[in-house]
Amino acid sequence: MTSPLRQRGLALITVLWVVVILTLVVTSFTVTMRREAQMAVHLLHQAELRHVAEGATRLALQDLTLPAAQRRYTADGQWYAVPFGDYRVHLAVLDERGRVDLNAVALPALVGLLMQVGVDESRAVALGDAIADWRDPGGGRRLHAPPPEAYPDSGLGPRGNRPFHAVDELQRVLGMDPDLYRRLHPWVTVHSRGPWPDPAFAPAPVVAALPGMDRRNAEAWVQERTFHRAQGGEPPPFPGRTVGSTGRQGVYTLRAVARLEGGAAWYEQTVQLTGDPRNPYEVLESRHAPPGAAHWQAP
Repeated sequence: MTSPLRQRGLALITVLWVVVILTLVVTSFTVTMRREAQMAVHLLHQAELRHVAEGATRLALQDLTLPAAQRRYTADGQWYAVPFGDYRVHLAVLDERGRVDLNAVALPALVGLLMQVGVDESRAVALGDAIADWRDPGGGRRLHAPPPEAYPDSGLGPRGNRPFHAVDELQRVLGMDPDLYRRLHPWVTVHSRGPWPDPAFAPAPVVAALPGMDRRNAEAWVQERTFHRAQGGEPPPFPGRTVGSTGRQGVYTLRAVARLEGGAAWYEQTVQLTGDPRNPYEVLESRHAPPGAAHWQAP
């Protein structure tokens, strides 16, 4: 027979094990609840930031519906600080004529932009040819582009042989990688339809891609352009080679960044003005956290 003392000892050990197990369960539950609460607060915080960023673009959109002489925001990618409660908000307006149109751009400007985002010259030439081949309905092959039969083997599907419907399709061009796509995305479009970006509206990386320009001169000229416009004047003469622009007017991309307590949200919307007072614009594209937002060069 087991002695009463031994029985009491076993009972005590059992109770202690139960207490330990219950303590672990309660601790785990508490930690889980705390993490879920923190996650809920984070999600709510991000949702608020997204709405603030989207609201900021509404200010720019209202500004665009005013006569050109009354607009506060110039459409050249310049960033403006916008008061918005406790949030730090910046917005920019880009005339699409200031970006590189994937379907219409002249090859030298396309190669120049690829080099401006960090691609070496030989790869930039090859990628430029591949992009031009993609948009070419003729189905031919440029000197440095991969052959059409290389596309199915790569898992990207067949080569387009048609215009790009959206910038996202750039990811299906053989030779494009995710990092380069994100670096290139902010400066390209499918909406301007111009062979050359217009330097009057182009951001510095695009200006630097134009004939006769480099990054240092482009940034200096863009700063001078911003200064002249802030004084109510016209942009200074373009120091590079004048190439002209025949892009479509009235198409703009609105960008906003909202920040608070270490969090941030990005929003981008492309619109076309209609000239109809009852329906003054048409939304062409909109997205939260677009690719390449980290390369917007926002303050």
